[in-house]
Amino acid sequence: MVDRVDFEEITDSQTWTDVIELVDDDADEPIATEPTAMVISVSDPRTGAIVMTASLANGKITPISPGAYRFRFESGEVEKLCAGQIYDVGGAATLDGDDVPLFVGTIPVIDGVVP
Repeated sequence: MVDRVDFEEITDSQTWTDVIELVDDDADEPIATEPTAMVISVSDPRTGAIVMTASLANGKITPISPGAYRFRFESGEVEKLCAGQIYDVGGAATLDGDDVPLFVGTIPVIDGVVP
């Protein structure tokens, strides 16, 4: 089952960073296998177009401890999002050669009121 994650709102003028944890549901511990790939995509729900992507490959996702990963979208990327809109977010990883969905959710964007 894919987890549902609805992120707290962000402004259209900030750096957006957060942490995701990969947990073995049976053992309630961080997963033992490190992913060979991981991606988080933000898409426009009106068009389905991907507007931001973070991945291990592009360096926008970094491991911080076993099973925990920080993702980061710089303010220059986030400022391209439309204030007042809610975007779709999804994450996936490759674990033991299998492509695994991690989560789906949303991120609301509000006006950062920065001149």
